[in-house]
Amino acid sequence: MDSELLIIFTKNPVLGQVKTRLAQTIGHPKALAVFRNLLAQAAKAVKGWGGDVWVFYSDYLPENDLWSDIATKSFLQEGDDLGRRMAQAFRLGLQDYQQVVLVGTDIPGISAKVVNDAFDALKQTDWVLGPTFDGGYYLVGMNRFMSSIFEDMVWSTSEVLAQTLERIKSHDQSFSLVQQLVDVDDEDDLKRFPWLMNSRAR
Repeated sequence: MDSELLIIFTKNPVLGQVKTRLAQTIGHPKALAVFRNLLAQAAKAVKGWGGDVWVFYSDYLPENDLWSDIATKSFLQEGDDLGRRMAQAFRLGLQDYQQVVLVGTDIPGISAKVVNDAFDALKQTDWVLGPTFDGGYYLVGMNRFMSSIFEDMVWSTSEVLAQTLERIKSHDQSFSLVQQLVDVDDEDDLKRFPWLMNSRAR
């Protein structure tokens, strides 16, 4: 069994289907441009990390995109909510790897160091999470498959991280936290990262 696997959860970059909250104020074309820049930043971080990578797409498997030269394998996300989709990805990953970390692609501050820190943390604890400032998390990793952490969760609320940590503790599991980062959801978040509006940032 191999040691470390990084899973990328991403939406396909389709106009009108990404960064929809942000699009309410800046429009769908600009929101798509921001999303593409976020994807490029995530890909840069993953390249810097350099290990095995599985990419899980929201809607379809593209023939060629920025992940094509990075991903070891590509999949479609399966499940009718985010929790079930993540649980399925972890179930698959932990069949072949000892430590699995999953990250999203909405985080401008993601870096190879954050990914390395997460895998280092999993050498000491059962779980690792990367908190966002809005009460959620952008990264989650585990050593042993346990789907109950993701079940019956109300996603996209300020209580997601706190509820997740309570569930982990209720199973007598240990956890570590890596760097807290911003999840770009709306125009106030975007103002902190003006380079995301730059069409040449990619």
